[in-house]
Amino acid sequence: MLEWYLFLLCHESRSSAGLIQLNYDGRLMMHSFGSVYEYAVQSNALIHPTEIDQVMKPKAHDWVTLLTCEGYDENSESYAARRIVYALPAKKNTKRPS
Repeated sequence: MLEWYLFLLCHESRSSAGLIQLNYDGRLMMHSFGSVYEYAVQSNALIHPTEIDQVMKPKAHDWVTLLTCEGYDENSESYAARRIVYALPAKKNTKRPS
């Protein structure tokens, strides 16, 4: 079983801003060592920073978890929430075009 955890930097950047727009069955493409992996989004939720059990809950199949922070509060210098996206493989890996 393959389990991927991808933690994106906690800031309001373009790299993590698109996560909020991912809906059920939305597609993610991950590139690794010359291969492309396509994943289909299963869920997209906002959780409390202390809900670590939501991040680490076991799965019975291959999957990827994307996690980033949202809602920076300058007064407390912390983030109010975490965005968590779960996705399952949609296609077998293919070689990246040369």
